Formats: sequence, structure tokens, C-alpha cells
Amino acid sequence: MLAVLLLLTTPKGDMLVELPWGYIGSDSVLVAVVTAIRLEAAAIAAEVRGFNLRTHKSGYKRYPMTGTDWAVVALGVAVLAVAIALSLI
Repeated sequence: MLAVLLLLTTPKGDMLVELPWGYIGSDSVLVAVVTAIRLEAAAIAAEVRGFNLRTHKSGYKRYPMTGTDWAVVALGVAVLAVAIALSLI
């Protein structure tokens, strides 16, 4: 990300490339750097809490549809059908 910003700005951080939403300037670079630092801090915090130690078995569980789930889906379809019918009247 920072490499792209370096390509689009001058060494002093002045605007170099016009984008559809405006120019990239020194403020944009500052925001990008702060965002990258915060993302890195969040990643380190997740690693400290053990999120990188999860395996396929600990992170994935199959939840099959039950009768209650199908009843809720049918109710939702019925409500949607009634709403469409009433809007056409």
C-alpha cells in the first residue's frame, strides 16, 4: 500500500497524480501511514490472544438446516410475497 502511495506522490509528499476523487497529497499519505500502523497493532494483538493458533477443526463447524430453520425461511418468503402483492394492488 505504501509503495503505491510512493509511486503516486513526489518525494516531498506533494500531489502528483489526479484520481477520480481528487489528488493524492501529504494528508493522504499521513492517513495511510497511521492506518497501516493501527492495522499492524491490531494484528499483533490478535496474535497475542492466540488467533493464529487455530486449526481447521477449531474454526469450522457444520450447522445443518433444521425444521425450525426451514420454517423461518418459509415465513420470510411468505411475508415477502404478501409485501409484493400488496405493493402491486
